[in-house]
Amino acid sequence: MNQHFVPRVYLKNFATKVRKEYFINTFDKKDKKYFKPNIRNICSEINFYTLQKNTSIERDILAIEKIYSDSIEPMYSRAYEILTNNEIFDITNKQRMEILLAVLHLHMRNPKILKRALSHHNKEISNLYTEAITKGKKGLSYLDEDFSFREWTLKSIIDYFSENTTNEFKNKHLATTRNILDFHQFAKIEVNITKGDSFFLTSDNPLGLEDFINKREEPFLKSTEFILPLNRKFAVKLYHDNTQGINVIKRGFIPNGNVNMINEIIFRQSSRFVFGEKSDFDQYQETQDFLNEDSFELRIDAIKQVLELVESKVNLDTRESYNVLKDYYAKYINQGFMSHDDEQEMLHKFRALSIAFRSKKII
Repeated sequence: MNQHFVPRVYLKNFATKVRKEYFINTFDKKDKKYFKPNIRNICSEINFYTLQKNTSIERDILAIEKIYSDSIEPMYSRAYEILTNNEIFDITNKQRMEILLAVLHLHMRNPKILKRALSHHNKEISNLYTEAITKGKKGLSYLDEDFSFREWTLKSIIDYFSENTTNEFKNKHLATTRNILDFHQFAKIEVNITKGDSFFLTSDNPLGLEDFINKREEPFLKSTEFILPLNRKFAVKLYHDNTQGINVIKRGFIPNGNVNMINEIIFRQSSRFVFGEKSDFDQYQETQDFLNEDSFELRIDAIKQVLELVESKVNLDTRESYNVLKDYYAKYINQGFMSHDDEQEMLHKFRALSIAFRSKKII
């Protein structure tokens, strides 16, 4: 059975409707090409959720597929209608929990999680096998299990753990989603709306995770921010902030630079396919090429623009960061240059202040 790990109810909001079908502009990162498939034929795998027969979890081997199609995907549709309605700010507890689940379920639903686990086991087992053979050992131990080389080859050991890991993922990933939901049940909901001529992209791994404090893609940290593009113009962010109420949707327009930052996360964390209008993707690539230019003058010009933009909006929370940029920019103007050490020192101070500011709001 063909089962979508990115649901069609999500993909259709980035697609073009042709009669009763939806087709989505796609960039293949591996083959470096564009194509426009039917959303029925992308972001799916055969029997991705199908359970083994008579498991201890559920006797219906299609139980997970039914939970997604009958419960969670209709919930996503309801959440989408709320999140993309700029007239809605106040929500009920039930609506908040539905929005959180509609967004967060996309994390464990994605095969990237399983593939990462399989890759880890394969690497560890291969290293242990090479070490054992080199030292003339007759077997190896992994995760408290022993394997004799009389009965087990490297491939059979890897296959054994691959099967166990895959079954465990299927059996437990809904429970893990519930744990993620419980952990972030008081996360704040923010809707970002494009302002200008930049638009959101999405991908085969649409729920981006960004942690500016710990620099990890870890769902069980209060410092983690979840970012999900909803369509070309809307994206939702979930994060912890003790200065905001929980049953309120924060809404705001964001400039092209912020849109590009979100697109960079989505592109970087995608597995293979990125979705969006070709013009949006081309604009993203042009912006990335510009930012990646090794030009110090461009960075100085960016600092100047930031200072001019926020000068009239500085408050107690942003004053220290503003002063760091201002002091080093003044040093550059006075000296006519900024040394590499000065630039690194400035970035280090700016990052430390950013971490302290974010940490204060999630404690």
